[in-house]
Amino acid sequence: MKKKNFKKIELIFPKIDDNTQQQMFLSQKDAMKGFVTTIEDIKDWFKSYNIASIDVWISGVVQTDGILKLIVSASGQGGVMVTLKPKTN
Repeated sequence: MKKKNFKKIELIFPKIDDNTQQQMFLSQKDAMKGFVTTIEDIKDWFKSYNIASIDVWISGVVQTDGILKLIVSASGQGGVMVTLKPKTN
């Protein structure tokens, strides 16, 4: 299997319906309307800590124009979990 090189990998967090608390997208176009970030952005948010791990629950994948878009699961215990440790000098 040939390894693909992507220009960028994005995490897409789906929009949650306020009434049903369910993921709202039904199509690829709708999925792209969610909150989009990257692992590098997440690391930047917590740069004052040591990151022990980042766990991501993926419910789907879309590849467009060399960008791999990972759709983050919003059901059950899905999402992203960042395990932090205090920074030691």
